[in-house]
Formats: sequence, structure tokens, C-alpha cells
Amino acid sequence: MRSRQQGRQRKDAVLCPACGSRRAVPIVYGFPASRLAEQAKEGRIALGGCTVIEGDPTHTCLHCEHHWGHVTLR
Repeated sequence: MRSRQQGRQRKDAVLCPACGSRRAVPIVYGFPASRLAEQAKEGRIALGGCTVIEGDPTHTCLHCEHHWGHVTLR
């Protein structure tokens, strides 16, 4: 059974600018803890690797594999 929060997240989902899919997820960088690894298996996030470079993408589409956004380091 889905909670209201899960329904709200789906409604507010980011759309892929390339194909329009709602299967767009944020890319998380760094060594993943077990919780993040589980979220990646569930398709809620994408793992971007342990290192991050300015300009790396912030989102990816699980449907068409398009990446977009740019990481800004301070």
C-alpha cells in the first residue's frame, strides 16, 4: 500500500528533458551507505561513483539514460 508521501513524490517527479519520462532520478555521489545502495536497487536514485567533479550531472533518466544538470562545487 502506498503512503500519501510516496504518491506526492511521484506527482512531483522530475521529468526527463530528453524523453519526458517520469523515471528521472537524482544522482548521488560518494561511497554509498547500505540505505543508499538499497534506494539505488529500488530505482529511487542513481549512484554516480565515489568522486565528483564540478560539472558532473545531477540527474539521470532510467528510461533513456540521458544525464543533465551540473554539480557546482563551493
